[in-house]
Amino acid sequence: MSELTSSNEADDLIASQMCSKLPKSVKIVCGDGAYDRQAFYRSSYVRGIDPVVPTRRGGRPSQETDKPWMKKEMML
Repeated sequence: MSELTSSNEADDLIASQMCSKLPKSVKIVCGDGAYDRQAFYRSSYVRGIDPVVPTRRGGRPSQETDKPWMKKEMML
């Protein structure tokens, strides 16, 4: 699944919306560093999806490691 967005739309928010449209059988999603945001990790977690996303350029690990959706981010 993909969606073309304009330059003023946040990729992670669009990806979060796309996650809600995926079949329940999808358990893993892959994306580039643009998806390395809490909103995407949270929406994936809620739907039981494991995100595979590299740390965005210049990014650093979140300080909110107590959030269950951030556990996967800390492992990458």
